[in-house]
Amino acid sequence: MGDVLCKDANSDILKQSLLKMMYSEPGGIPEYLYIDNGKDYTAKTMTGRDRNDRSGMDFDDTTKGFYKSIGIKDDHRALPYEPWSKGQIERFFRTVCNKFTKWFKSYTGTLTGSKTSDKVTKDIKRMCENGELLTMEEFYEEWHKWLTEVYMHTEHGGLKKAKETHKTPYDCFMNEERYFKAAPPKSYATLLMMKSENVLVRNIGIVRWGFEYRSDELCDYIGRKMDIKYDPDDMSTLYVFDKNGKKVCEAYCQELLQVAPKVSQKALEEHLKMQKRQQKRDRERLEEARIPFEEINEQYVGFNETTGGIELMKGKQKQKGKVIAMPDDRTYSQGFRADKKEETEDSSYMSNKAESALRKLRAMGD
Repeated sequence: MGDVLCKDANSDILKQSLLKMMYSEPGGIPEYLYIDNGKDYTAKTMTGRDRNDRSGMDFDDTTKGFYKSIGIKDDHRALPYEPWSKGQIERFFRTVCNKFTKWFKSYTGTLTGSKTSDKVTKDIKRMCENGELLTMEEFYEEWHKWLTEVYMHTEHGGLKKAKETHKTPYDCFMNEERYFKAAPPKSYATLLMMKSENVLVRNIGIVRWGFEYRSDELCDYIGRKMDIKYDPDDMSTLYVFDKNGKKVCEAYCQELLQVAPKVSQKALEEHLKMQKRQQKRDRERLEEARIPFEEINEQYVGFNETTGGIELMKGKQKQKGKVIAMPDDRTYSQGFRADKKEETEDSSYMSNKAESALRKLRAMGD
C-alpha cells in the first residue's frame, strides 16, 4: 500500500500515494488501475481524458495522463453510488476499523453502517486540548506499524477460505504469480509530479501569476505556445518543453529568487491575494479622497456656496435626515384622551389655592 496521511486529499496526494506504493518494498507497477469515481482520481491530469469520457482509448502521448505516463496500461473507474463494485477495499476499511481504529480514545463509532444511537458521546475538543489524542505524525507511526507488522503478516480469512498456500497478504504477494514491470527512474517520477500548463512566450519571457520568467533560449520561441512544468514547492523556476516533449530551458523569475531560494505556490497565491486586497482598499480610499469639497458639504442642511459651506453662525451644523422634534406641550404628552376628571380636580385645587393667597394679601394690606 502507498499510505499517505492527510486532512484533505487532492490529485497531488494521490500521485504521492501511487509513487510510494510503486517504490516501496514490496512494490511495483500495476498492469491496470481500478480507481474511485471521485474528481481527484478522474482528473484529466491523472487519466489523460475528460472526466465525462469513460472510453479510456486516448493514446496521445501529450495527453496520456499521470497513470499511463508512469507505466500503467490503463485505468478503470468504479461505478458511482455502487460501493459493492469495489468490495475488496470497502471490506478492508471494516478490518481497519475493527482491528485498529476502535482502540483509540477518540473513537465514537463509524460514520456509516451503524445507528446514530450507537455513537459514543465524547468531548473530542476537550480531549484534544488536554493532549489526550495523538498528533497526525504519532497516528501515522502507529498506523504504519500496524499495517506493516500486524496486518501484512497475519493470516487472512479470505485466503484461508480460498485454500491458498500462502495465507498472509505479504507471503501471497511475494510468492504467488503476479504481474511484474520495472518502475521508471525516480527522477522521471519526480518530473511527473510537477504541474503542467501550456503558455505563450512573449518578448519579455513567460508571464505567470503576475511575474516574468526569463531565459536566453526563449528568444527563439517568441509568439509560440510552449509546455511548462513547475514544482508547487518552488515557484521561482519553470521548466520549458517544446511540442515534442524535449526540454528547451529553465526560466527563472529574478524577483522571486531575491525573496527566498524556494517559494511555494500556496505562499505565492496568498501573497497575490494580499496584494489584490491592498489594491482594492487603496482604490476605495483614493475614490473617497477625490470627492469634491462641494459634494461633501451638500450633505449638510443650509449649505452656503458663498462661504464655501462653512457655517459662520454659532452653533453646530445640522446634517440632513428625517429628525422629528418631540412636542413638549401637555396635550401631546398626555394624549387626546386624557382623563377629564383628573384635569377638573387639578384645576379646582389650583383655584382654591389662588383665592386663599389673595385673601392673605388683602389682609396684609388692611
